[in-house]
Amino acid sequence: MEVISLFSSQSNLTNKLPFIIGVSGHRDIKHLDIPGKEASLDGVKDEIKKALKYWIERLGGNTPIWLLSGMAEGADLLAIDAAEELIKNEKSLTSDSIKIIPCLPMQKESYEMDFQATNGAKVSGLEKFKELFERYAKNHIVIANSLNVDDYERAMSNSDGGVLRSSLYLNLGAFIAKYSNVLIAVWDGYEGSGVGGTHDVVFFTAGRKISWPENTENEVLKQLSDFDGQQGGVIHHIPVKRKNKSQGSNCLKQLLPFEETSESEHKLYICAKNDISDEAKKYNCDDWNESSLQKFLQKEFQILIQQITENNLSLNYWERVFFKQKYYLKDIFQTIKRKIFFRSKQEKKATNKSEFESSLYDAQSIFSRADKNAIVYQYMYRWITSIFFFSAFIGLVLYEYLSSYIGTNTGVTLNKVIILSIIICVASIKLSKKKKLKTKYQLYRSVAEAMRIRGFLNLGSVPPESKPILPRRYRQRFPVINHAISVVEIGWWKHSPLANLKKVKENWIDSQLEFLENRLQVDNKNNWLGRESIFKKTKLAASLLTTSAQYAFICSVLSGIGLLVIQYLHLNNYLFISIPYSVAESSLMLIVQLTLVLAGALALWKELANYETTVVGYEDLYLLYQRAHLLLQVDSGDKTKRMLMELAREAIQEHAEWNHNEDKSDLSNR
Repeated sequence: MEVISLFSSQSNLTNKLPFIIGVSGHRDIKHLDIPGKEASLDGVKDEIKKALKYWIERLGGNTPIWLLSGMAEGADLLAIDAAEELIKNEKSLTSDSIKIIPCLPMQKESYEMDFQATNGAKVSGLEKFKELFERYAKNHIVIANSLNVDDYERAMSNSDGGVLRSSLYLNLGAFIAKYSNVLIAVWDGYEGSGVGGTHDVVFFTAGRKISWPENTENEVLKQLSDFDGQQGGVIHHIPVKRKNKSQGSNCLKQLLPFEETSESEHKLYICAKNDISDEAKKYNCDDWNESSLQKFLQKEFQILIQQITENNLSLNYWERVFFKQKYYLKDIFQTIKRKIFFRSKQEKKATNKSEFESSLYDAQSIFSRADKNAIVYQYMYRWITSIFFFSAFIGLVLYEYLSSYIGTNTGVTLNKVIILSIIICVASIKLSKKKKLKTKYQLYRSVAEAMRIRGFLNLGSVPPESKPILPRRYRQRFPVINHAISVVEIGWWKHSPLANLKKVKENWIDSQLEFLENRLQVDNKNNWLGRESIFKKTKLAASLLTTSAQYAFICSVLSGIGLLVIQYLHLNNYLFISIPYSVAESSLMLIVQLTLVLAGALALWKELANYETTVVGYEDLYLLYQRAHLLLQVDSGDKTKRMLMELAREAIQEHAEWNHNEDKSDLSNR
């Protein structure tokens, strides 16, 4: 069964969210430029190994590395050698620890024209390229560009470094910079004379404007606006000397350091100095602080590291118990149901799921793990919240009874139960906070939802955009969302899928409409708050809780009025009923107390479940998905793809807002 396979592979790195490291460096490296270090190419390779090892250890060992290499002679090939040696020599690493992804600026046959003959070398650069490419061919990506067919053919046939060919190298460098969380720059620190060199890749990562040859800029890899800001990423600098010394100026002074206590032996940079800083100072902008962007991006990167690390932690013993309880019997039941009762419907759902997951490409197992873990932590959080709620409710009810039994053995027993309920409530809050149940649920759900939406865009062959899908204001709080999207986007670059709008409509739009209709359903045949209503029919649960709380409050008010009436009649000797006054008074008082407690308890549950804001978000999305359903009746080409991208933005924004609201209603904040 699928769940058993997933459960047994909790320690397998292939289903963990990867950390992406890109490599950019010179072809003509002479030797390392670090005092006291071995001045040779082997010394450079050793430093690359140290850089890779640093980030592997920084991530805690549970996170795989995806290594993006341009496969050029020099630094790119050295990085692959370094990765292979690291896997071989480090006992804690496996073949899954580092996934090498060759990234080519053009077709392989044309790319080979740029390798130079190497005199005296044991293995020529071209031979090394062919050897390594064959080893990792299944992972390779030829980076899509913006050139028309004729210009692309001219660029591939021109081995003399024409402008068009240089633009393909810049296109490659921009791709590596865009998708890398860390860029290992094997660089002399100087500005290059050509286009698409290491200097351009570093500056792209650092957020500085780079110059594309005319009419060659790839809109998908376009840099973000100053207001939108860069996506963030660390430049890990390994200084080297070149055989042909660069003639440009030293660029290192234009970079701002990544100010973090670390054991890295190399300089780390987070961004470049702002181009307008001098202008701002000229106008005496006292509030201008050049380090503000530096601190902002540094914090965003640190949160990303934290979220990736937490996402990749393996389940502990009790979490595995919940995992088995949640899925094992469910899988057995669903298998029987699929084979005996609902074969055709279940087969259709399985087919749709398979079609969707195929659009995730290499991220299928990552999505599956995140999706199932999200459900497990949701289940655990709901279980703890239910214990808290019912313990609190019982404690409050008994507290109302207590006044009638003070000084008796029954009163002592009630006191003990009340104290026990308080202990259980406090323990529930502490356990939820210690285990970060809701935080983990939200984290896994964010990763799964981001991948799911980008997977649907892949299914529709919707290209990535330069601007991230997640709005800027949420990126520092949830950087893992953009990262998860990037992991699936890499599949789009690798496979260049054909659009299948019929499957997009069936798997995404119609499925989401069905989901939202269920959540917004307000009729209930049984008319009581069962598990289905509380957790799966959000609007119905919100409505019933509100109505029930109102009725409880009204009952309390009416009982209070009744209590006043019988007290008045008793004081004026007008009471002509067979029930003793004391019994009537105590009964009505008890009803007042219990109905008030019930109303408060229902309001508390409604707050903990965060129904109202969730319903508002669902209603807004439902209208958007209805509109998308109508627009998808006709394929309008690029216009349809833009519509799907806008819908994805709305869905991701709604999810980010849901995350924000869920934080506020977390039990651990009680």
